[in-house]
Amino acid sequence: VRQKIAASIAKKAARIRFNCPACGVVLARADGVLPHMMRCCSDLLQPEVAQQASAIRDADQLLHILSEASVLESAKRRQALKVTFLSGRPTTAAATPGTAASASAAAAAGCGAPAHAVACSTKS
Repeated sequence: VRQKIAASIAKKAARIRFNCPACGVVLARADGVLPHMMRCCSDLLQPEVAQQASAIRDADQLLHILSEASVLESAKRRQALKVTFLSGRPTTAAATPGTAASASAAAAAGCGAPAHAVACSTKS
C-alpha cells in the first residue's frame, strides 16, 4: 500500500501544472490553459496567440506563452502600483492625516477622532 501511495505521489508531482499569471489558478490540463486565459486575462495574450488558441497543445509552447504573459502582468501591475501609490497625490481626502479634509472626513464618519487618526472605532 505504501508503494502505491508513493508511486501516486511521484506521478502527481511529475505532472506539468500551468499557473494563470493573472489570477493564479493552477490548471493541470494543457487544453484548458488558453481558454481560461481568454476569459480571465485576454489582455495578456498576444493577438496571434489568441487566434491560434485551439491549435496550441504543446506544453513547452504553453509554458513560453505563460512566461511572456507573466512578464506583461508584472509590468502592468508595477505600472498600476506606481500610478496608485507613487504619483505624489493622495487618492482620497481622508488619506492624508493631519489635514482639514481628513478631520472633516473623520467628523463625517462620526468618530470624533483627532485629525491624525486614520480609522475610527465603531464600538458602543
